[in-house]
Amino acid sequence: MADPAPPPPPPPPPAGIDARSGFCAATRIFHSTRAPGDLPPESLPMTAAAYAFSLLSSSTLPGRPALVDAATGIAVSYPSFLAAVRSLAGGLWCSLGLRPGDVALVVAPSRLEVPVLDFALMSIGAVVSPANPASTPEEYAHQVALSRPVVAFAAPEVAAKLPGHVRCVVIGSDEYGRLAAPDGRRAAAPAAVAVKQSDTAAVLYSSGTTGRVKAVAITHRNLIALMSLHADNREKVAREAAEAGEEPPPPAVTLLPIPLFHVFGFMMVLRSVSMGETSVLMERFDFIAALRAIERYRVTLLPAAPPVLVAMVKYEEARRRDLSSLLVIGIGGAPLGREVAEQFASVFPNVELVQGYGLTESSGAVAATVGPEESKAYGSVGKLGSHLQAKIVDPSTGEALGPGQRGELWVRGPIVMKGKFSCERSLISRYVGDDEATAATVDSEGWLKTGDLCYFNEDGFLYIVDRLKELIKYKGYQVTAIAAQLVQNYIHASHLVKVVSQVPPAELEHILQSHPGIADAAVIPYPDEEAGELPMAFIVRQPGSNITKEQVMDYVAKQVAPYKKVRRVAFVTAIPKSPAGKILRRELVQQALSMVSKRSPPPQRAHIPMAEQRRRPPYASSGAGGGSVDRRSRSGFCAATRTFHSLRSAGPLPPEELPLTVAAYAFSLLSSAPPLVVAGRGPALVDAATGIAVSYPAFVAGVRSLAGGLWCSLGLRPGDVALVVSPSRLDVPVLHFALMSIGVVVSPANPASTADEYAHQVRLSRPAVAFVAPEVAARLPRHVSRVVIGSEVFDRLASAGGGWAASPAVAVKQSSTAALLYSSGTTGRVKAVAITHRNLIAQISAYNAIREAAAREAASDAGKGKPPPPSPPAAVTLFPLPLFHVMGFGLLTRTISSGETAVVMRRFDLAAAARAVERYRVTKLSAAPPLVVALAKSDEARRRDLSSLVAIVVGGAPLGREVSQRFAAVFPSVQIVQSYGLTESTGPVATMAGPEESAAYGSVGRLAPRVQAKIVDTATGEALGPGRRGELWIRGPVGLCFTLSYMGMFFLGYVGDPEATAATITPDGWLKTGDLCYFNEDGYLYIVDRLKELIKYKGYQVPPAELEHILQSRPEIADAAVVPYPDEEAGQLPMAFVVRQPGANLTEQQVMNCVAKHVAPYKKVRRVAFVNAIPKSPAGKILRRELVQQAMASSSRL
Repeated sequence: MADPAPPPPPPPPPAGIDARSGFCAATRIFHSTRAPGDLPPESLPMTAAAYAFSLLSSSTLPGRPALVDAATGIAVSYPSFLAAVRSLAGGLWCSLGLRPGDVALVVAPSRLEVPVLDFALMSIGAVVSPANPASTPEEYAHQVALSRPVVAFAAPEVAAKLPGHVRCVVIGSDEYGRLAAPDGRRAAAPAAVAVKQSDTAAVLYSSGTTGRVKAVAITHRNLIALMSLHADNREKVAREAAEAGEEPPPPAVTLLPIPLFHVFGFMMVLRSVSMGETSVLMERFDFIAALRAIERYRVTLLPAAPPVLVAMVKYEEARRRDLSSLLVIGIGGAPLGREVAEQFASVFPNVELVQGYGLTESSGAVAATVGPEESKAYGSVGKLGSHLQAKIVDPSTGEALGPGQRGELWVRGPIVMKGKFSCERSLISRYVGDDEATAATVDSEGWLKTGDLCYFNEDGFLYIVDRLKELIKYKGYQVTAIAAQLVQNYIHASHLVKVVSQVPPAELEHILQSHPGIADAAVIPYPDEEAGELPMAFIVRQPGSNITKEQVMDYVAKQVAPYKKVRRVAFVTAIPKSPAGKILRRELVQQALSMVSKRSPPPQRAHIPMAEQRRRPPYASSGAGGGSVDRRSRSGFCAATRTFHSLRSAGPLPPEELPLTVAAYAFSLLSSAPPLVVAGRGPALVDAATGIAVSYPAFVAGVRSLAGGLWCSLGLRPGDVALVVSPSRLDVPVLHFALMSIGVVVSPANPASTADEYAHQVRLSRPAVAFVAPEVAARLPRHVSRVVIGSEVFDRLASAGGGWAASPAVAVKQSSTAALLYSSGTTGRVKAVAITHRNLIAQISAYNAIREAAAREAASDAGKGKPPPPSPPAAVTLFPLPLFHVMGFGLLTRTISSGETAVVMRRFDLAAAARAVERYRVTKLSAAPPLVVALAKSDEARRRDLSSLVAIVVGGAPLGREVSQRFAAVFPSVQIVQSYGLTESTGPVATMAGPEESAAYGSVGRLAPRVQAKIVDTATGEALGPGRRGELWIRGPVGLCFTLSYMGMFFLGYVGDPEATAATITPDGWLKTGDLCYFNEDGYLYIVDRLKELIKYKGYQVPPAELEHILQSRPEIADAAVVPYPDEEAGQLPMAFVVRQPGANLTEQQVMNCVAKHVAPYKKVRRVAFVNAIPKSPAGKILRRELVQQAMASSSRL
């Protein structure tokens, strides 16, 4: 059989129209340069459903499925789909009595029933009105008032939110089943309902700038024209493939993570059916599930927002999956930047990126890229679709502009609303019930004013610059990174990717102005790096009103969907307005930005020159901000604000309003780690003494089972406090995660504490129950209910056979307290530090970001010809640090979230630690400086095979240069990773990443992601620059007080001690660490000493840590500590307590001479005492008060 003749080439453009840009200089109109497709005569009665099906009838029905449920794999073939549509149409016509023009509200997630219902309704001329199933009752009431539906089809979970007067048919109910079932006794719907193409086919809801949600009426003609446009594009691609001697692409298998109530999702299903393709439906977007679906169903087309591309480039899970079937990604919702597009193309070179642009009012796409050549125009949204025209209009003069000039985009054509004017050239029908808004949006000639600032280039490509409208684009709903629902019953949602949510300020203003305590209000878009824009409200209180920010946000939150919530509030005396009464929003935006700049803003990449951005080191990403940051991007110091900024890349964080526990977040990250994927590989926990191991499946199951027992048997609820007093045994991590997973506050305490200390901690934390080791139980206050770990009671709680129901999916706010950790008490009485779930989530994110940055740096070095480093083994971390300490507690959550192995020691012993490293092939050891000293000097360590050890993470106190160098000489292949943090900072504030940073001996590294710092002169309060010493102050990324626990890693406050909280945290959110520090010119932080521990010798300040480092570097000294000794003449003298190495005969004079050779005269050691051991806390901190008391006792005896 002869090949069919190729289609004719597109006709030449009409006279006067430029062939490249489509611009006509005479009319100042841009015309589509694409070949116009065939549209049916407008006078012909036809529904959009009938047109779609007519395109299928030209050949036999496709053998591929029409629809597939991504989660279950259930498929609906084309014959079944058509039969189901006809059957349901009959039920709608005969049983419900629906007729052309009747409106049916459809409120359901993207399930297989929804496309069948949409087509059935349109096929009989009824109007489909799909709505968001996440809307509130108030929003549904408004939508019902606009569209006036005669019936609503709703998912079971939504039905109760609809107005009571609307007849509701629950999708999946017996009633719905009877409507959809074939019934030979029931008459079929008329084969050809007399529906005009100009009749309304659908009412879609769109956010407006002048009020609440609007209902956009879309005609059958609009939808037919759009399906025709897609058919034209397919023919163009097929023609280009034929010209190149290639096969045309196969019919698409499209994954639809986009909701079907949105114009993008609604149109994609129409397109897919009309072209005989397959749609794979997801009820909600989940990045990992989407990757699985692409692999399982051999998806070829993925419509997505730009953040999905970022995630596919960034996350290893995308590389582990077989995505070879994927041919095209259709980008909508926001323009795709060149940099992101190029990064994606380098990772997925065989996937074509198709940009598109459209509005609800345009029934979908106005412009798109078609074919590989056009797709290379990164940053553009493509060329005008066939049959379309456009203008670029100067907003000030109304003048229509030419190529390369910016103005408001106006469009018209058969896919755009007509307004009140029945015009073949217009795109949408109208706004239902809002003639005024229709007239303001569509002019008398059918031009739709998009409100977007745009331009066309000389080749006819359209570029979106910005929005003229005042819509706040919040999060898109949010960036993808983390799998939701990975661990059943734990992960509720995280980093979801949906269509860009448009938040209309006027809608929020109407709500605010209805509050009796508010005289006036305005809502503006507040720039935010993570969300894009946040809704911020400016409020004028009524006289006598004391309404608070929280009350303002709560009032709005009760009446709108979550993405529309007000996120920031400021109180003002008046709202600036024009003489006509229009709100001057730009003035409010400037006011908001000036307010935050006074509070030292978060890092802003825009303040760093582009040339410097390209030269930044691998650890530097979206860092410095707020003025002119160190232009060399080394120290991160901003001279204008006197603030040091982190230059590290910040990892993604889930939306703060999303209910999420740190346990759920940690488990969600396991989706990209091997333990849950490869059975039996990489245990979660190992007992160092016994070798008993707990696999990840067993750990997750143990947490789930114990959580059920805690909830059902003990009756623990979110906010309850549970004291946990036990050595580091395998039960403890399971217990911690189980408690946090149900919102209970974990309060781990030192099992070596006294009865008085427990009584003080109980008074602070007020626990509902205590979980204790048998040897500790008797020391707790009698009134505290207790469960002994390892007892029959505990085992029944933890047993999967206990008969407990599973704990519910608890909605715990990230701002809720997750843990109460007790400060060391080295400088005063123990305090209870409240740590939120958000704090711990931010620390995990920072840890992962640093780890990924180090991996990128290593990969970059390999790309520059340097030898690539060996692939790191699966991390196995030895935990000699107790799990009640912030370093052990935080490191455990990070280890679990990374799918690594934790080897747990009940108590520290150097020989036992060396044996554990050898036995379990430990790769990472968390330790205090004394352990590093001991390893460097220990013969036992040299006798053991410690070759598996890759890194030693040092915290608790700075590690001196001499000790570091000595350790490196003995263990040259072990990387020393210094870090610095406090209980109040939930872990590391600064740390090292990679071998280059680890070589900065004496430093504790660079600031962690999202951290800012100041060095403050303790005498004058002046903020100092690099190289100058002062007290270190730190804060999180948004300049808000830490007690608000907004987005940072820092604590909520001291429980029961507001005075200590106020003394530690400034009103603008700075945490005073009490440590004397400085930053060098490269941004490395150096800890000199505790301010309270500085020795005042004749007016000089002598840091004990400096002298201790010198003493510990001497081979005859096993350990040393320096304390202030009172002296009448000098004030205080440096006194050294020294532990000799076995066999050493070091004298007092030799000790003093050893120090004197290395320091200035005022720093010399003046007194020496030899002791058997230095008293220390479990975390390795020197208990200086005990030594001072010991020194004074010795003196009194003399």
